[in-house]
Amino acid sequence: MRVLPVEWLGDRTARQVWKDTFDTNVFGVAAVTDAFIPCLKKSNDPAPRIVFVSSDLGRLETKYDPDHQFFKRPLPVYRSSKAAMDMLALHYAKDFRAGWGADEDGKGGGVEWKINVTCPGPTNIDFIRNRGPQSVEMGARNAVRLAVLGKDGETGTMSGNEGPLPW
Repeated sequence: MRVLPVEWLGDRTARQVWKDTFDTNVFGVAAVTDAFIPCLKKSNDPAPRIVFVSSDLGRLETKYDPDHQFFKRPLPVYRSSKAAMDMLALHYAKDFRAGWGADEDGKGGGVEWKINVTCPGPTNIDFIRNRGPQSVEMGARNAVRLAVLGKDGETGTMSGNEGPLPW
């Protein structure tokens, strides 16, 4: 097992850091999403929207491409949890693509839900010690765009302020 930076461990074991991070970034996200689904099912104009907030560090491309700016950032726990959350978002997008109540062939559903992932990029927030190059307002721009998409808007995508991103 790789030794994690001390600032990530505190008085916790490496295994506890993994558990705590996945509890927040994956299991907690699933619990909150599932809790809101009954309310979202009541919406049809506009169709429900779910916007997951991820990180460029969770994108598989950024870990493996040696020319990518985030290639050398290890952070295995955080990166893995965000990659898992991205997969979770895709599961929801697939399940609600044809609207809730559709069968496995996508028949019999209602309005297509808009479920997407945004990667705001490094933003000036406490989590990164307020060292991000962009304001919170700039970081939120794409999340807001995805939340108010028209009926022909995309679903099942990952994007940032500059446009679509590869998973």
